[in-house]
Amino acid sequence: MSPLEVWARLNHARHNAAKERIHFLSSIECALLFAVDNGLIPAEYPQLEQVNVMIHAGYQEDRRKARPPSASRECSPITY
Repeated sequence: MSPLEVWARLNHARHNAAKERIHFLSSIECALLFAVDNGLIPAEYPQLEQVNVMIHAGYQEDRRKARPPSASRECSPITY
């Protein structure tokens, strides 16, 4: 498979992952690391940075959703 085909498949997977959120994102990250490690795509690909930004944003959103309301910054501070 050519590097372009690998990138096309990963881009398609990334698009599908955006629909399903964080579920699939770690698989994309693993696939990208595999592709870079095996020389299929260079580590300097600008698209890799975009994917990392998306992965990080999804992770932060999931952490925010999982945080109990008492830990949320939107809550007013406790007064005594």
